[in-house]
Amino acid sequence: MNLKAIQQYEMLARVNAFGERHAERFPPGTMGRRLFATVVKCVEDVAREAAAARRGQARGATAPNMAAWKALRVQVEAVRRTARALALDEPGFDQKFRLPRGNNAAHLLTASRSFVQLATDRASDFAAHGLSATFLDDLALCIDRFEKALRDRSASRSARVGANASVKASLEAGFLAVRRLDAVVPNVLEDNPRAIAAWRTARRVPRIARRSRHHAA
Repeated sequence: MNLKAIQQYEMLARVNAFGERHAERFPPGTMGRRLFATVVKCVEDVAREAAAARRGQARGATAPNMAAWKALRVQVEAVRRTARALALDEPGFDQKFRLPRGNNAAHLLTASRSFVQLATDRASDFAAHGLSATFLDDLALCIDRFEKALRDRSASRSARVGANASVKASLEAGFLAVRRLDAVVPNVLEDNPRAIAAWRTARRVPRIARRSRHHAA
């Protein structure tokens, strides 16, 4: 959640606490009780969705993605390096084993799968140049792990988008309930100025200071 959403959530949590402290003044069946119940649900929903977003972010964390990318890159570079050695006897052989430039994941996966196919018939020659006898299996395993890391990252992004949308909807519903409570609470608690003052404090959302152009420059 961004700062604005966090401040709105904290406001709803304070409103929820206020409603619990003065629950006897808002008995079941009244507008006030229904509105405070809405706030309770919104607080619970936001907390749940924010936790889900954090779990999704952990699944798609950058570190596992980078580790899988590096491991795959090490494997294909070893195959590429060995293909160059084989090309000393078979000029042009290494041209089949081209690595993509840059860090494009799709291009790396395509090249890696191609390496597996191209090297299969010559596995013994590659192994004779020092590669492990299981280098093809090792490369295939790295491909699988990298693909999983990419799927996790994609799922994480989708989860964050969905969670953010749910959080936004819950905050809007809670904020609408609070706006109605701005009328209900003073009406019900008109005999208790301290409670009304506490309400105004609880439902206040701090303004986010905007940086001036001078500071932003």
